[in-house]
Amino acid sequence: MSSTRPKQPWPSPALNRKALISGLLLTYVGGFLDGYTYLGRGHVFANAQTGNMALLGISLFRGDGMQVLHYLLPISAFALGSLLTKQLERTTFSKRLVSAIEILILAFVALAGSGLADQYANMLISFVCAMQVTAFRQIDGLPYASTMCTGNLRSAMEKVDLFLLEKDLYQLKQAAKYFLVIGCFMLGAGCSFVALSLWGLSSLYLACLILLCHIVLI
Repeated sequence: MSSTRPKQPWPSPALNRKALISGLLLTYVGGFLDGYTYLGRGHVFANAQTGNMALLGISLFRGDGMQVLHYLLPISAFALGSLLTKQLERTTFSKRLVSAIEILILAFVALAGSGLADQYANMLISFVCAMQVTAFRQIDGLPYASTMCTGNLRSAMEKVDLFLLEKDLYQLKQAAKYFLVIGCFMLGAGCSFVALSLWGLSSLYLACLILLCHIVLI
């Protein structure tokens, strides 16, 4: 008896095209926000709370109280955003509502510009990222994260492993989707550098525009 699983059927190419594009737009925004806060708001990651936690631990052992606060605030905001989104899911939850809230918060941060201290801007953006990663957890039927790539890279290599084991091109196609997600994240981060160079802190409006396109698609 063969130990490999039966090959999965190929889905219709047009079936989940909108879902795929929608998820990629979210991933672009995730990369953009990470680049924006790191380059423009005091070298803090909006999404990668693991990095912030590592820097928080270093600051604790250094005895640098201000730096501890610098990293603790976005971590706390991220936790709160995730909690509130889970509670919203138990009510008349709408994914469009989450994206609309994201746009409103990001537009406020962009409008405030340098008048809003970095630590508060980072808190708000981390809150937004938590809402996004909690509400949107699949892309074209695949589990993924739109605001960080470690898990996506692991999932991609799992699919590559299945392809090598089963010679099933469907698994290779699934891996390609994860690599596309990772590429969009890096593209968003890179574009944040260009946007900040051109428009400064107001470049956050670009993320609002991409999220608006996402709302139309979903």
